[in-house]
Order: sequence, then C-alpha cells, then structure tokens
Amino acid sequence: LARARGRPALDRSRRDGPRALQPVDEETDGVWLDRRLPEWTGSEILGAIRERGLDCQVLFCSAVVPDVDILSVEPDGYLHKPVGIDELTETIENHLEMAEKPEAVREYERLDRLRELLEVAQSRARLSVADQYQQLLDRLEQRARTVGQRRDNVPAA
Repeated sequence: LARARGRPALDRSRRDGPRALQPVDEETDGVWLDRRLPEWTGSEILGAIRERGLDCQVLFCSAVVPDVDILSVEPDGYLHKPVGIDELTETIENHLEMAEKPEAVREYERLDRLRELLEVAQSRARLSVADQYQQLLDRLEQRARTVGQRRDNVPAA
C-alpha cells in the first residue's frame, strides 16, 4: 500500500511496546497494533502516540472482542481477528484516505465506526447500561451536526 501511494514501505514490526513506539514519528501514516503486546498494551502505545501529538491513523487488529473499554482510547479503526488479507488491505486503504479529510470529518467517521463496532460486538442490553456508550452517542450526534451529517440510524442517547 505504501508503495502504491509513492511512499517507501518500511517493516516497522515490533513485538513489544517501547520498540513499537520508537519508529513512530511525523512521517508515519498509520500504525497497526494488537491490543495485547509484551510490556505495553496496544492502548498504552496508542495513548503515547496521541500524547506526542502525532497525526497518524491507529488501527487495532486483535483477537480481543471489543467492549466499551475501547472508548477510553478511541482507535481510528478496529479489526477483530481472524482477518483476511482483503479485509485488512481495504481497511488500511480506507484509513489512509480518511487521513486526508478535515479533522471534524475524521472524528465523526472514527466515532461512527466505534459505534458500529460496539453494536456488532456487544448486546443492546450491555450497551444500554454503559455510560461510555451513551457518551459516544452524544458526541457522535454533536459531531454529526458539526459536519452536516444526518444520522437517522444513530439511536438516541
């Protein structure tokens, strides 16, 4: 994908938190993380990337079933393993394209993907009692008004 976009393809695979974070800089378009890594979790690495103020897409690809706890870190995307190469490629391409859009649109799309992810992974009963999910719906509705999106399929908070 990087080569198709005229960028060098770098193998930046790392097996633990500190080494995974080391090569991430202003030139990084995207980071693909598992939620479970030795030493640091994917959430901790994502937090460190955000603290650095780096504007790259961060995707989780994990066997961990997503729950409302994912809202505390808000990755740009989440794939639940096992994942086929076509799904992975399409997701990465979509996220690289998303990186070109205005911040408000990116935030709206990220929140909407998280909502959809949780609605597939968790029961309605579980989500209806989760304060974090209700806050997500509120934020999504606010952002939808900001970017001029009509959200008929977002349940009222």
